[in-house]
Amino acid sequence: MRKQKIYTMIGLLTLLLLGACSLHEEENFFNDSSANRMSEALKSYKEILVAPENGWLMQYYPGNNQAFGGYNLLVSFDENGSATIADELADADKSVTSLYTLKQSAGPALTFDSYNDIMHLLSEPVGGLGGDFEFTIMSAAPDKVVMSGTKTRNMITLTPMPKERTWTSYLEGVLANQDAIFLGTFKLMVNGKEVGSVVQDYNVFTLTYNGADERDPKVEIPFLYTDEGIKLYEPIIINGVAMSAFKSDVASVSFVCADAGVDAKLEAFYPGGYRFYDQLVGTYKMGTRTVTVTANADRKIYTLTGFYSLSRVQAEYARSIGTLSIKAQSVGMAYGYYAQLCAWNTSSGNLNWMEGFGMMGVNSTDDPLTISFVDNGVWGESDSFIVYAFSGLPPVNGNAVGSIERIIGPVLVKQD
Repeated sequence: MRKQKIYTMIGLLTLLLLGACSLHEEENFFNDSSANRMSEALKSYKEILVAPENGWLMQYYPGNNQAFGGYNLLVSFDENGSATIADELADADKSVTSLYTLKQSAGPALTFDSYNDIMHLLSEPVGGLGGDFEFTIMSAAPDKVVMSGTKTRNMITLTPMPKERTWTSYLEGVLANQDAIFLGTFKLMVNGKEVGSVVQDYNVFTLTYNGADERDPKVEIPFLYTDEGIKLYEPIIINGVAMSAFKSDVASVSFVCADAGVDAKLEAFYPGGYRFYDQLVGTYKMGTRTVTVTANADRKIYTLTGFYSLSRVQAEYARSIGTLSIKAQSVGMAYGYYAQLCAWNTSSGNLNWMEGFGMMGVNSTDDPLTISFVDNGVWGESDSFIVYAFSGLPPVNGNAVGSIERIIGPVLVKQD
């Protein structure tokens, strides 16, 4: 009986060892198979990406929670790992070529892994829009590729560009559409009834519902422009009506819903205090200072004299809301140093000289025109400006010297 037990135990140990060997071999086999499958998948994805003769239209959403809305990129891939990119934020006829890679990174991933100044603006966390340059491929077919930004998790889609459409003409169409309906305030009409008001900031609508009910009072709606209108990041549903795309109606200054059977539109209107370009030109008082706002030939920029005592300052015309926009900028030399107009928070003392940071004018509705300034939404903390001295360029913490002049809580009061 004892021998029988020993033989039985030896048999069981043998079976266990054989099982372990068998399991080990199966794991090796599975790993090899998984690697082979990934290699084949990446090869297939590359074939899909390279195939379109006219490249892809990429609907790209930078920033966490699509904070800046979406933008159109046009991308063409070749067999040698080069990608040519154009987009609506650069000149319509400009394209830049850099490198791309398809690789395994917690799933199949497409990476734009060399510097490209078009992609740089969208993807840089500082001085850019904080978007992605690496994307997890969720699905890929000849007619559509769906990806997810590895950092933001925003959904990005690629669809083939029609062969007969040039990249330049498409981007010019997008820009013309933006220019045709330039206002940033709308009424949302559904079935002939106004259900809420909409304010645009970047390519994001903020919808404020009329009345109080179980819905959130405000809803953020990211979108992108197309050459025909706008397309929402995801459909919005109001009273059972789903809306995902709108076409421009220039005659009525509206975006009309393009979804089948839906009666809805965004009707643009001029907000209170809106001023046309020429109406902002003139002489103002800012405390004890006299500030002159002068028109530029392009009718997009103004030159401000007296806003900063030692040099002129450039302001943009924020056409969508009809006011001045002043952003961080170089303002020449002062006392042997490079002078930089910076956005500034007087409570914390923090300042920021990065491109795009600054303040937006808020116009009074009554005369005399009074323009106060609030943070433009890029930083979120500006309440003033400060001119800061730097010993070198570009301005960085390491060459910051000290303040030259403070412009605290600027308010302009028109004198003519």
